[in-house]
Amino acid sequence: MEVWKQVICDENIYVSNTGLVKKNEVIINLKKDSCGYYFVNLKSESKKYRIYLHRLTYETFFNCKLTKKDIIHHIDCNSENNNLDNLKLMTLSEHSKIHHTIRAGWKHSEESKAKISISQMKRIQMKGSNKGKKYRPKTEKSKAKILCEQTKEKIYKGNSKNWKIINCNTKEIIIVKNLKKFCKESNLINCNTAYKSIQKKRPTRNGWLIEEII
Repeated sequence: MEVWKQVICDENIYVSNTGLVKKNEVIINLKKDSCGYYFVNLKSESKKYRIYLHRLTYETFFNCKLTKKDIIHHIDCNSENNNLDNLKLMTLSEHSKIHHTIRAGWKHSEESKAKISISQMKRIQMKGSNKGKKYRPKTEKSKAKILCEQTKEKIYKGNSKNWKIINCNTKEIIIVKNLKKFCKESNLINCNTAYKSIQKKRPTRNGWLIEEII
């Protein structure tokens, strides 16, 4: 049986035990927030404010004032079902435990998987497994970045075959095995300058061109 009761803070608003709201005997079409909860705009002492329908229904029928710490839980976890029998008062910790248990059960329930859309299932799978990640082919920019890193690694770890160092001014050619060691001992060029010369494929400021002999 549907029962209507006047809202405590607004004489023109009535709420029913089935979750309906009316103003001046006309039922109001309520709006939802981004999370799917219905809300009601009230006016008290020339002050306007918004309250969720499930909280308003509970306060009205149990003649109480809820605090921020009081949580009204939808027993069937359906935010659109604001029937008084579907509402339960609990603490924040109790509410968190219930929803944690529900989420854990949904991961293994075949019935729940059927309710989840295909796009949601893909997001869950991709989040929980590396195999679900979408393969993205390497672009020219990413390939160039990898090549630069490999070249830098060859210089600093000395794992290249040979390096040809050319003096563009005198046309002198030096073949070295360990470029890092050569840079330290000769004082002709430092490793960072050598790396930039190889990366940009052009001589250094003092005229040294470095090429890898493959």
